Amino acid sequence: MGNYLSSGIDLANFWPMRYPPGKAKDDFFRGLLDYDTKEPRPVFEVLKLFRQHAAGHVVPVDADNDQLYAFATRDGAGAALFLVNRLGLGDGVAAQITFPGTASARAQCLVGDETGNGVRLTDLPVSRDGTTWTCQLPPRSLTVVQFTAQP
Repeated sequence: MGNYLSSGIDLANFWPMRYPPGKAKDDFFRGLLDYDTKEPRPVFEVLKLFRQHAAGHVVPVDADNDQLYAFATRDGAGAALFLVNRLGLGDGVAAQITFPGTASARAQCLVGDETGNGVRLTDLPVSRDGTTWTCQLPPRSLTVVQFTAQP
């Protein structure tokens, strides 16, 4: 999603609502809905998170860790920073974030559930030390940090 928006693409399609019977269960991860139960799949939750928080215009982001993908948008009310932690080991990654002109921050994270077939949205603590915000990103997760603009 971030690559699409950063590249200035106006329209992109994502077709697989549900995979039909006969497809291997391993292929189901791409579908928005589970074929049998019609319940949302993880990719649905990812797209929903982007829809809820990506607003305004894309702003440049530098990530100094190859295991992190970072993407941000900003509007008059604040900014949203999306962080994908590709690393699947240990306790995750401590992200230190400098985002000028921000007054407060809160973070939510999509992480895999216990079944391995779904995701759950959890709140993450965000702390501030001067101009730097710190957030612990769980392994293999998508985190959105919402910043409110200083008045």
